Amino acid sequence: MQAHVDHSLFTKVTGHTITVLIIYVDNIVLAGNSIAKIDKVKHLLCSNFHIRDLSKLKYFLGIEVVHSSSGISLCQRKYCLDLISYAGFLNCKPCSTPMDTSFRLHHDSSEALVNPLSYRRLVGCLIYLTSTRPDIVYATQQLS
Repeated sequence: MQAHVDHSLFTKVTGHTITVLIIYVDNIVLAGNSIAKIDKVKHLLCSNFHIRDLSKLKYFLGIEVVHSSSGISLCQRKYCLDLISYAGFLNCKPCSTPMDTSFRLHHDSSEALVNPLSYRRLVGCLIYLTSTRPDIVYATQQLS
């Protein structure tokens, strides 16, 4: 069944088994609680398309996937570290609240950035993080 909210997400529920397939550009993530059902979908895809199985998912759209005997864990540690490194803040000390909520931005009269692309990229990356990190939502919204 195709999801109504995201047309690249497909799910199939049969009894107690669920199979989920999501497509992003030229990548497919296939997950579920039945190896037999996953293998069946893989076989069906292989018979109709030229695909390559990259084994267990490790990293997708900035999200790390760690497998263990008790299940999987998702985190964005690598994405955050890459972002902090890109911004040049890798050696800075962390704080529990990224921004004082009483702080208000003001109009800066200095010259505009010569190349605002790196600033826009940084803000875009922070906005992407807000979907999984509610603790940075306020500070990120103040930047844009």
